[in-house]
Amino acid sequence: MMLGATLYAPATRRSAVMALVRGEVQGLAAGVICLEDAVRDDEVEAAAATLPILLAAATDQAPPLYVRFREPDLLRRLADLGALGAVRGIVAPKVDAATLPGWLEAAADARLSVMPTIETAIAFDAAQLGEVRAMLLETPATIDMVRIGGNDLLALLNARRSPRYTAYEGPLGGVIGSIVTQFIPAGFPVSAPVFEHFLSDSLLADEFDRDIDHGMFNKTIIHPRQAMVINRGLMVGEFELAEAHALLRPEADGVFSVNGSMCEPKTHSPWAETILRRAERFGVRGADDTAPVSGPDVRLTA
Repeated sequence: MMLGATLYAPATRRSAVMALVRGEVQGLAAGVICLEDAVRDDEVEAAAATLPILLAAATDQAPPLYVRFREPDLLRRLADLGALGAVRGIVAPKVDAATLPGWLEAAADARLSVMPTIETAIAFDAAQLGEVRAMLLETPATIDMVRIGGNDLLALLNARRSPRYTAYEGPLGGVIGSIVTQFIPAGFPVSAPVFEHFLSDSLLADEFDRDIDHGMFNKTIIHPRQAMVINRGLMVGEFELAEAHALLRPEADGVFSVNGSMCEPKTHSPWAETILRRAERFGVRGADDTAPVSGPDVRLTA
């Protein structure tokens, strides 16, 4: 599970890419250098030619690095040049049942992991999502995460997300839920769609709270300052931590209550384990006025 923020940088923005590969952007779970939609069609070849030079500057302080290619052939060309040594994997754009095999084969040949992106009309079709899921379950390639391409999905609806509301108040809300329920139960972490309005940290924080409620602990960002918001959102509350510890006690009852909430270890333990991982990495927030009133643990009986 990749906890935190994944920063996208267009391959044509040399200073942004250099900051990424040198590890100068703090708090990132991963970084993606984009050769797809963020690059003009007439600049792709020049950007691809420059990419090996930029990657050669990568340091040990860089986050795991990925490249988002337009097509598998460009991936193969750069891999044959030995230019991708600093790269962990690729972001495969606009995958569906027809295009995914080519990406998986090219990535496997280059010994790179894959983050497929759901951002075409298959997102609106449960059967087609199921086909992609089945392919991912069968592939020997390493699938690090499934990504949601929010802007591409909105483009299919001739829409753009509002800077006043979270994605869940618009047409993406139901789509996100569909993707999450297809892939997370199958063992694939899912990354939440980009929040492109980088002047509103409070709205980003609100949206990421909703992402977490959907089981997504990674989010695409497009500005370094957003990493702090995401990582702060991954801090856990004192009451959440208390519930998690109670749920994971070997001697815990089959069902009990903590802070006014029912706790059932058989169903709530996966959540509790995630809470402990988040607390270890990102820390614990203090109690606040919205926290439940603390009370004694009580055993719940039928």
